[in-house]
Amino acid sequence: MSFLTKMPSTSSVFTVYTSFAASTMVVRTLISETQSIISQNNGIAINELYTASETYLSTKISRSLKNLKAFKAPGETNVTFKINKGELLIEEFEGIEIAWEMISTEKQIMNFDSDIPAQTTETFEKRHYQMSFNKKNKDSVMKIYLPFIMERAKAIEEENRVVKLYALMIRHANEDSIVLQNSCSFGNLAMDLKKKKELMDDLDRFVRRREFYKRIGKAWKRGYLLYGPPGTGKSSLVAAMADYLKFNIYDLELTSVRNNSTLRTMAVVHC
Repeated sequence: MSFLTKMPSTSSVFTVYTSFAASTMVVRTLISETQSIISQNNGIAINELYTASETYLSTKISRSLKNLKAFKAPGETNVTFKINKGELLIEEFEGIEIAWEMISTEKQIMNFDSDIPAQTTETFEKRHYQMSFNKKNKDSVMKIYLPFIMERAKAIEEENRVVKLYALMIRHANEDSIVLQNSCSFGNLAMDLKKKKELMDDLDRFVRRREFYKRIGKAWKRGYLLYGPPGTGKSSLVAAMADYLKFNIYDLELTSVRNNSTLRTMAVVHC
């Protein structure tokens, strides 16, 4: 089968396996079946295994599925299909049959908005994948299949890489995004050529040093302070940098952030 030719190396499999061991939870063992839960969030942080599973499963949609969620963002070429709530997808991997099911629950939370003032109700959706397989295959699923999904999802995302704009929300991770169309690039940005070259060299150096940052235990980040009156090109420069690096843009309304704790939580959840 085609996916067997894309198996990651043994070393990368065990590296990835150790990184997400806590992201999937075995919740019930029957006589011959094991069920594992892959939650959308791991605490306040997004579960990377959930995101990878969603990306991977979008390429495994079969004709047997009756209810699908279809989505196409502006600027994207292809329509993306996702498993809908309660739908079951069966996949075979190296002779192992694995059943995937999307489970979704909603919860309402009452809040008091001091700006209005009034009491408001917010509805939050909590999603997770339930994965079922024969318990004798548990080690193969955990040590080979899930690392394979992580590696394959990474390759799929690289193939379909586009720059997106996300609006950060205070209380929960927001998956809504738009693809930046006709965004600025360094090729069409009106900027002093010398300064532009210096900035591009700095960005290249930052990307090259990712492993260096990791080796010395420092956060891999780079900050730029842009200031000036409206219309002087601040947003255009941000768009050009995002296009150059193929990094997404996150828009945060600072007036909605009440304290440093909220800001740190949002940074962990979204970034």
